[in-house]
Amino acid sequence: MKLRTFLIILCSLLLLPEVVSADVIFPLTFITLPFLPFILLIEIVVFAAYYDFILKSRGVELSFKDLLLGIFAANLVSSAIGLIFPAHEDVAILFFSAYLTSIFVEFPVYMAFFKIEKMELFKISFLTNLASYSAIFAFLLLMR
Repeated sequence: MKLRTFLIILCSLLLLPEVVSADVIFPLTFITLPFLPFILLIEIVVFAAYYDFILKSRGVELSFKDLLLGIFAANLVSSAIGLIFPAHEDVAILFFSAYLTSIFVEFPVYMAFFKIEKMELFKISFLTNLASYSAIFAFLLLMR
């Protein structure tokens, strides 16, 4: 519980100096910032669906408030980490590296927030980021 409190405080402090976005690579921040509510909504829907269809039947209990808080914190941390990553000229490499980094950055945050098996949390991190990055990438392709 102490780790969770620490992460909440850390995430709150991260909000003070910077504008938050749900990506890992800093240049994507400018592209994705207007879509932050949409990105969070996608990740909430995917996580909630995974919970309803898979985890609930296994006896895992999770409140919607905890789900929102965990997803928000995970995206804050991945955004903060993303501030130190260099950009890449190739958009495909940029998105793929941001996607992979998001998975591995958000996974430990999920572990701090949720009492769910590690493999399940990794799958959730994989799926939530797959959905949000796919939506951003598809939107950018349509806007070309």
